[in-house]
Amino acid sequence: MANLYVRNWEEFPVVEVQPNNFRRSVVGENMGINYISVKHPMRIPNHVHVEEEQVMLIQKGRINIHMDGQDDTIAKVGDIVVIPKGMAHWLESDGCDCEFIEIFSPRRVQNLIGFIGRIF
Repeated sequence: MANLYVRNWEEFPVVEVQPNNFRRSVVGENMGINYISVKHPMRIPNHVHVEEEQVMLIQKGRINIHMDGQDDTIAKVGDIVVIPKGMAHWLESDGCDCEFIEIFSPRRVQNLIGFIGRIF
């Protein structure tokens, strides 16, 4: 029988993973969730998640999402963004701070504190 786990975001450390990009991360057996806080200006370089689908739920502010072969998208509060696995993309702040929740399936252990390896 599996166990139920309940924790509070405040119990997990905040890590600056890129300049002005702060993350709290938690993973389960099959998926991971991050709470991202972006301070303007911020830019995450072009990258691909080879194995993982990414979902973002914008909580505060706006974020500019650039996807190969598509028009740029400015995601705002309440927007849900789905980035398929294998799709190149990069992000930058859109003139303001931003907060969003992102979910990866399958999980990305690279987001956990203490992981030694390549993030992107």
